[in-house]
Amino acid sequence: MYFNHSSVLRYLKFVFFAVQATDIDGPTQGNGAITYSITSSNAPEGTFLLDSNSGELKLLKTAAAGDTPFGQYELKIKASDHGSPTASSEVPVNIRVGVPGNQQPIFKGGPVFEAKVAENIPPGEPVVKVNAHDPDGPDPEVTYRIVSGARDNFVIDQQSGQISVAPGGIAEREDFKILVAAVDAGKPYR
Repeated sequence: MYFNHSSVLRYLKFVFFAVQATDIDGPTQGNGAITYSITSSNAPEGTFLLDSNSGELKLLKTAAAGDTPFGQYELKIKASDHGSPTASSEVPVNIRVGVPGNQQPIFKGGPVFEAKVAENIPPGEPVVKVNAHDPDGPDPEVTYRIVSGARDNFVIDQQSGQISVAPGGIAEREDFKILVAAVDAGKPYR
């Protein structure tokens, strides 16, 4: 049994995708009839409908990059002939949601975060927490770092995004500006 697959992406509420298998022993084993089924999927229940006779896969609800890890639906579709014994074959189907490639994390509630601190704030005291969403991957894998500005006065927890007063404290009263980067675990890194 051989699998061919083709797709047409439409920027509407559904995607049309079809898989097609050929039964090489045709008429002698089940008259060439083939039945299609989804054997595994990481999509939420009710996302896809597979026509068991034609192999057409339809998206039943709006797709969102956050529905699955890395913004990609991963299905396995099985084609079974009607011979005796039944022969079957599986093919992986990966459907990427959103912009192709690795997308940059987006700061929640940003891009500017402001905080006021007392002049005598002790070292290690939390100041503000930044948080970013990775559109094509798990948010807990986003790491944070201070790129520029006031590095002597502030530190950031790479995992949580919590910005705190540096061990040396704040030496003088002034306005501080720091630039923070959120980096995802995708490749290439962004």
